[in-house]
Amino acid sequence: MLRGSLNGIELRSLQRSAPLVLEQLAKNMGVARGAIHDLAAEGKITAVDLLKAMLESADKIGAEFKKLPRTVDEAFTVLKNGPPVDQQWLLCELERRP
Repeated sequence: MLRGSLNGIELRSLQRSAPLVLEQLAKNMGVARGAIHDLAAEGKITAVDLLKAMLESADKIGAEFKKLPRTVDEAFTVLKNGPPVDQQWLLCELERRP
């Protein structure tokens, strides 16, 4: 992106780490996802195009993240930051579960 357009290495990185952004980028460019390679090779995908795709896919990405299970650390943070919980009740509830 240093030269203002998406190159091959950056495109491969998007394919691995941000497929929803790549999907939105293809939609915005009016091409099939596979045609993004050709546009990138021709230097036709700008930083503005990529930023727009990232912003437009943010809600969809957020929804996907919400589907992921919480880590133990995140669960404890929620407990710590949430309303006070009767710890004895919580332990009893956890012991009852298989």
